[in-house]
Amino acid sequence: MDTKNIMHPVVDLFRPEDAPGIVRCYREVYGDNFPISYVYDAARIVEQNRGEDHYTVVGRLPDGDIAGLCALFRTAPNPGVYEAGQLMVRKPFRRTSLAGNLVDELFDVLVSRLGINIVYTESLCNHVISQKMMLKKQGIPTGLEMECLSGINFDEQGDLERNISLMLQFRIYQDHFHTIYPHHLYADFVDGRGAALGLARNREAASGEGRGQTDSDLSIIAGAELARMVVRKAGADWPGVLDRAEAEADNFLFQVQLSLGDPASPWAVEELQRRGFFLAGYLPLWFGEDGIMLQRLPEGPDFTVVQVHGDEARAVMDAVRIDYQRMQRLGR
Repeated sequence: MDTKNIMHPVVDLFRPEDAPGIVRCYREVYGDNFPISYVYDAARIVEQNRGEDHYTVVGRLPDGDIAGLCALFRTAPNPGVYEAGQLMVRKPFRRTSLAGNLVDELFDVLVSRLGINIVYTESLCNHVISQKMMLKKQGIPTGLEMECLSGINFDEQGDLERNISLMLQFRIYQDHFHTIYPHHLYADFVDGRGAALGLARNREAASGEGRGQTDSDLSIIAGAELARMVVRKAGADWPGVLDRAEAEADNFLFQVQLSLGDPASPWAVEELQRRGFFLAGYLPLWFGEDGIMLQRLPEGPDFTVVQVHGDEARAVMDAVRIDYQRMQRLGR
């Protein structure tokens, strides 16, 4: 690489000709170990950036190579929610302003231009850099996904002793008032995270067991040994739906996202708790209405290696740890 260009990448929106440089970024930063395969295929990267589901911001060098990138993309049931992620900078540019410039372009320009109302990140907890960057963009911690990022060989440093935990951080640009039905054990946590975000909700008590059929989707990322289940409605068949999902995701880290707009969600939470699931986080507007996520790990998590920044993040980690310890005392 021509060293005279190291300090001068131009931050810009993705162009199709950037795709090979993005592949090179992933290979330099993660080797061949990133758990989502399309990032190593230039044609698929171009396709991913068509339409309204995915927007990439790049740091482009004068010769067209890519020094770093970040992206906005849809991952939630509510298409109005975008995740900000994929932030990476190649080694020669890490002591420059490039990472900050990429994040500024994404939040201060792209989010405004697209009229996006909800943005969140899954910030790394093996260091606090990304958490601090999101806090500067008013991203409030709402959850902690324990040891869910596996298979990452960052900068070819070798295998990690533990998977990386991720701190959920949300910024709500425009809210809407609605009724939620949190489980009584998580009501204070939901209220506290909502207050930190400046949200107002009407909270109602549980209405009993679900009726009808469960409306859910299960996705499995085999390379990451991760199963995620999105539950828009928990029906009377919820225990059976869980039985089948558990059989398919045997010995995987398992996350379940429940709609708090579903009056049967407290009953659905109790079925998850009976199976050893514990709190992961609050998901504002995740379904249009708010959501809550529970998690279960193949083996006990190690909270001592999780690095968090700030009082809000510590409050989230404490709530997750306390709920995990409660489940342990119950023998679940």
